[in-house]
Amino acid sequence: MKDWVKKNTDIIVYISLMVSVYVVFSIAKAGRVGDDLWFAEKASTIPFGRYIKERYLLWSSRVLIEALQYFLVKHILLWKILTSFVYAGGVFLLSRLIENLYGKKLSFIIHAFFVFSLYAFRKEMFYGAGWVSTTVNYVWTASAIILVIYLMNKLVIKGKISILESLISVISLLYCVCQEISCPIALVFILLNIFRYYKKYKRINGFFFVLLFIDFLGFLNIFLCPGNDLRMAQETATWFPGFENLTLFNKIELGFSSTMQNLNRPLDPFGFLFWGFIFLAAVICIKSGMGKIIGAVPIVINIIFLFVRFDNLKIPPLEFNANDPFICTGTNPSLADPKSLWPDVLFLVQLICVIIVLVLILSKEKAILWIVILVLGTGLMSRIVMGFSPTVWVSGIRTFFTLYLTLAFALAILSVKVYQKNRFALLFSLPFVIYGIITNII
Repeated sequence: MKDWVKKNTDIIVYISLMVSVYVVFSIAKAGRVGDDLWFAEKASTIPFGRYIKERYLLWSSRVLIEALQYFLVKHILLWKILTSFVYAGGVFLLSRLIENLYGKKLSFIIHAFFVFSLYAFRKEMFYGAGWVSTTVNYVWTASAIILVIYLMNKLVIKGKISILESLISVISLLYCVCQEISCPIALVFILLNIFRYYKKYKRINGFFFVLLFIDFLGFLNIFLCPGNDLRMAQETATWFPGFENLTLFNKIELGFSSTMQNLNRPLDPFGFLFWGFIFLAAVICIKSGMGKIIGAVPIVINIIFLFVRFDNLKIPPLEFNANDPFICTGTNPSLADPKSLWPDVLFLVQLICVIIVLVLILSKEKAILWIVILVLGTGLMSRIVMGFSPTVWVSGIRTFFTLYLTLAFALAILSVKVYQKNRFALLFSLPFVIYGIITNII
């Protein structure tokens, strides 16, 4: 029996993940809400061919994604089963990518921490705009990208992949590049793995050019789709009449400040977990006192945002109510008004401190360090691009799914180092995880 379990560990872990996701959906009473109701009405009244044509010409370039929504929104049980399969697959492959970085099997405790940290994601992320719409647009595309990255990594390590794996890569990439956020992320990792492959074999595998071509088609589809222009005009008129007058800096700042707002949201379980774990990793893994202090800065700033939001405290020079800066033009920083700069500066300090902690802890593992920084960079990029959409504030927390996955990836890497230093240290993060499960699932 032990030999069978050891031989089939991956299958057991994956099935357990899938069942746990299904149970979570069931407890949360996942079903049609928000946008799902609109899609369900269309699926019941409009033929599939007409539906796809209208959506492409009048609204969106997400043809494959919305084709899937057309069918799944009518079959909630099927959606729940397939999404459990896809979500668990993305998490499972992400944990395997972490193992590949270290070239060895990691502790069950580390995997458990990684998996359960995902339950600190706010439930609002999934149901706010509709369970089906959100998962098919964000969870499915994120898992598809992870699958493509996993297979590209296998291609780099082994020098080749099977025809079936190549076909799976193509289908997965075709699906995810329909999503505006996914295209630039896919491009970054395709180029990274081209570099890795060339560095190892002194040549480039032609399959990478196939993936590049698909990603290029994705960009063309996004920029040339007539429905995207019409959608932009409609959303601008509805949600953000002055959007077209914003400068490039304003749009970048919109994405930046909206990210800051949610990561430092009062009592946000995942925000607490991330900033808190950065401090824990610094205390356990960094010897210098200054390094530990730097690790404490992000969680201290998080607490400052918490108290300023609740009580509108006047803490010179932080004399602002943290709710006020988050207006339709972001925090709208101005050199003429120094107080308007503080929200962005504080978030920038948090990010810089995280990078410093990562550098200090992973200084002897430079390859892993650069991969973690790259992953975090693509996660942040997935949020910055939201500033180029007039629905940056209306789209809600669901647009954070990709960023949260990259943050969980960084936490898992740091958990390896923490576990190596002190096997019981991960228990200090348990209250944050439990808090996330209680507030978001039950």
